[in-house]
Amino acid sequence: KVYSFSSNGKTMLPNGFTYVPFSSHHGSDTILVKVSDGVNSIEKKLFITIQPGLPHGIIEPSQIICINQTPAPISGPVPIGNGSLFACQWETAGIDDSLNFKKAPGTNDAQAYSALPLNNHTWFRRIIRSGICSDTSSAIKITVIQNGLWLGKTNNHWNNSQNWCNHFVPDNTTDVRVHASSMYYPAIEDTASCHHLMIADKAYLNITGELKISGDIYPSSGSIRADKGSLVFTGNTKQTISGNSFNNHLLHNLVIENREGTAICDSLLLSGTLLLYNGSVTTNNQLHLQTNAVIGPSASGTSIKGNISLEHKIRGGRRCFWLLGHPFNTDTGLQLINKYIDITGDGGQLNGFTSTATNQPSAFRHDPITGNDTLGVDAGWIPFTHTNGRQENAWKKHSGIRLMMRGKPGQGLDGTPAGNGQYGTYLPEPVILKASGPVNTGDQEITVQKGKYAGYNVIANPYPSPINLSLITRAGNIGMHYWIWNPQQGKMGG
Repeated sequence: KVYSFSSNGKTMLPNGFTYVPFSSHHGSDTILVKVSDGVNSIEKKLFITIQPGLPHGIIEPSQIICINQTPAPISGPVPIGNGSLFACQWETAGIDDSLNFKKAPGTNDAQAYSALPLNNHTWFRRIIRSGICSDTSSAIKITVIQNGLWLGKTNNHWNNSQNWCNHFVPDNTTDVRVHASSMYYPAIEDTASCHHLMIADKAYLNITGELKISGDIYPSSGSIRADKGSLVFTGNTKQTISGNSFNNHLLHNLVIENREGTAICDSLLLSGTLLLYNGSVTTNNQLHLQTNAVIGPSASGTSIKGNISLEHKIRGGRRCFWLLGHPFNTDTGLQLINKYIDITGDGGQLNGFTSTATNQPSAFRHDPITGNDTLGVDAGWIPFTHTNGRQENAWKKHSGIRLMMRGKPGQGLDGTPAGNGQYGTYLPEPVILKASGPVNTGDQEITVQKGKYAGYNVIANPYPSPINLSLITRAGNIGMHYWIWNPQQGKMGG
């Protein structure tokens, strides 16, 4: 390539001329310089020796240490290329800024560097020089923690001070860090507390007791094992719960004590109890109560925002009627559960039911007004004619329905009698119903009706939790007696 310029002065400076060899070119190169005044000329050759560049160096490891502790040695790979003569220089800085780096104290010209005890966050980097070439590594940070760093040198007991940096057991203002390099990983068997909780990849926290957390959780996926433990959220600003933080997304008890509220951001399975002592929980439709899970007594002014998914197990072993209700604050339809259990009725599949040879109804609602004899509780049962929940086919809130339990889908539809599975019978298998919706909270007022005769009403438990019937307030015209349906009694329940 030819590059030319002109000048009227005694001195010529080739401004704008830069020589850059191709990245794959090594060895030598030549530049021919020719100077001419139009009549006379002279040529000079410049011989250039090209040294191969140094690969970008990487040093490790980044570390988190207790204050006044000596970090592990920092090292990088043995330099390669560009001959065999290399010089190393380690530098340090209090902030990650190239203008603030200076020579590191101690022996700072070896391939690896052993730092002195540190009492502040510190950055390190390594410069390698060979001939006229040099390379500066990316800086790494040694994070220095005064309190809250789990060391785990003695055992896995959270409340043992010997396991913590500075022998300080965390309180609700302490940010806690758990790293995979610990000999033991922490376990909470009683009560513990912290502010933020950070758990590194491949580390974990086991909770069988109770952890009160006033900040946020920054764990690796599944690093909290709390299927038998409780988490209490006690912050003063809105907190977030990620179901992905928990092993198998499973938590036993969840307690909300945050007046600013708590939000669930992905699927969380609860096997125990949800309690609200202060504030609200926003489910984002991500909270799932397993079969035995409940919502416990909640304080006045608390609330649940969003849908909750529920499971309810219907025991197997016999073909019988069950009385069922739902805990949602709106009316719904049988389509809520018909993919988990066969529900039959007039019109079969055309009306959303499972079709059979007879299409005999298996789901009924109770109307106390239509009872026409003294046994109104029997005469008042009216079959559902569709699963869509519209008009008279609505499964109303606070109301119970009567549903035939044949077993899992497909069982008992062909006329085979139920039994123990022998001698031409089938054994009804248990069924788990799943439903989702906005649940009832707070006081519920239920209006009952009386027809010409007994005036029985089938009332469902309005909550996804046990209730104490002795605490129910009754109006003056309501009797004090109630009956509980037992599907295991008699031939088909009683």
